[in-house]
This record gives sequence, C-alpha cells and structure tokens, in this order.
Amino acid sequence: ILEYQLVNQLNQLLDLMDQQNDAGVYLYSGTGNRAKQGFVTPYIIEINNGTDMSQNMLVRVDHDPRLRGFKFNNFSILNKNQGQFTVLRTVEAHSKVLLYYSAVFEVDSFVLGEKVQTRASINVNDDINKTNSDTIIQTVVSAYDPNIKVAMPSAVVDNQSIIKYVIYFENLGNDTALNVT
Repeated sequence: ILEYQLVNQLNQLLDLMDQQNDAGVYLYSGTGNRAKQGFVTPYIIEINNGTDMSQNMLVRVDHDPRLRGFKFNNFSILNKNQGQFTVLRTVEAHSKVLLYYSAVFEVDSFVLGEKVQTRASINVNDDINKTNSDTIIQTVVSAYDPNIKVAMPSAVVDNQSIIKYVIYFENLGNDTALNVT
C-alpha cells in the first residue's frame, strides 16, 4: 500500500515535471524514517526524466559507510566505494525508472536513536536543480515486529468491546506498535 501511494504521488509529480524541462531523483525507504537495527532495509531510487530527450543519468548515492549487506535488485552499480555507490542509467524522455536496493543497519554498528542520512543525486542539465538530489534521514530503532500478542479477553467479542493486549518482543522494543491486528 505504501509503495502504491508513493508511486501515485510520484506520477502526479511526473505529470507536473512534464510541463517543465526537468529531471529529478527521489529516494524512498521501505521502513520510512526508521531503520531497524539488524534488519534488511529496502530502498527505492526513482529517476524521472521530464525532458524532451533520452538521457544517460549518473546517479550517486551517499550512505553511511557502516551499512552492510548491500543487494542491488534490478541494476548493476558502476562503482562502489566506502560510503557511496554510483549507477549509470539511460532514462527515456518523459519517463521514469525505479531502482531497488537494500542494506543492513547492523546491531553492533549503530546506536539506538542515532540519525542516519542517505542522499541520492543526479548530475543533469535541466531547468530545476532542486529536484536533482533527495535526502532521507532515518532514526535507528530496535526490532518492532512482535513475536506474540496476548489479548484479554481471549474469546471472540463484538466490535464494541474493549480488548486489552500485551505485545511481547523477541528483542527489546523501543518504538510504538501501530496497526496491531
């Protein structure tokens, strides 16, 4: 659902960009503004080309050098150094390309509550430079997927009843449990 909403919003932005001679890059995380310690964090890089010609776009991603376990799902990297990687991708006129990758915020490398920045940028000649880079800042949190939920009462109740529940985490949880079902 989150990816659908993001793609929908991005399609609206792409329509707006088509009215101008603009290209842009956008960076999204599958875990939003949180990075779960010890878990795979998925990312999407969106490259939009609202110009009238096909362009070879060099995308540079600057990330925390402590990130590990990179997997590049639908693209090959041009080069990778400590704290960054680059991708060269051809994007047709008035179209977009989505690149998927993931990385791990290892438990021993990041402190809970730490703010970690990732930035994607493109070097392209267009009318609006402010869309040529995007940055996300994520807060490192511990696991927040529950292993067991215990409800009181434990019987079937009507939709007007209040149900009290306890969520037990395998690891120490330090985040709010949302959408518990």
